[in-house]
Amino acid sequence: MDETKTYRGYRMQDRGVVEVITDNGSGQKEYRELPLYLEIENHSPSGFNWGYAGSGPSQLALALLYDVTGKAEVALIAHQGFKHDVIAKLPTEDDWQLTSIQIENWIEELKVKVDGWIKDTMDPTV
Repeated sequence: MDETKTYRGYRMQDRGVVEVITDNGSGQKEYRELPLYLEIENHSPSGFNWGYAGSGPSQLALALLYDVTGKAEVALIAHQGFKHDVIAKLPTEDDWQLTSIQIENWIEELKVKVDGWIKDTMDPTV
């Protein structure tokens, strides 16, 4: 069984923090902070944000998509749409959670809507 990740966002000392909780099915959970992944694209070196459509939310969208898929191409192609559909709608004052399954479902829905334009980057046989 693939590992499931839960992403939990919260504010700490005026900055957005996103914690990744990984459950590999063994009963033990691992915790780590989500990296910015600035080496893929640098929208916001000062960190993540959410609840609107700016540079911090762009960085968060890119980081989440990359962390779930492991594919920079997918993150680069899809992060602006993910920002508008999901990240901009997250609560600004309350903690939030997203799962890797929810993010994968968004990617699958996008592939259907856009007639497979992202499919080639997701298919390892291409």
